[in-house]
Amino acid sequence: MANSHLVITARDESGQLLGLARTVSDDEIVCYVQELLVNAQHHGKGVGRLLLEHLKDRYAHCRYFVLTTDHESTSEGPANHAFYRRLGLIEHHEQGLSAFGLRVRDPRSL
Repeated sequence: MANSHLVITARDESGQLLGLARTVSDDEIVCYVQELLVNAQHHGKGVGRLLLEHLKDRYAHCRYFVLTTDHESTSEGPANHAFYRRLGLIEHHEQGLSAFGLRVRDPRSL
């Protein structure tokens, strides 16, 4: 978390952590949403929406606002893609852009 540009949390009235979002950014050209995490017991309650809307507003001046999520063919993919689309995000290829990266490592091999 120390090297994040911004870390925000959502908590209930008792202080229990409901969700967390963090970014990596130069605060000019790119904002990368490194994590958007919501406690499973609070899915569908608007926690993730509030966190992501806050980030979208905070980084509205950046040219690129990006995140990475699982492919639609994975078990969580369809729900994740639908969520991000409802919030106005679209895939790179739909904007005439491409994204490149090294092959994703299996976390079990770390």
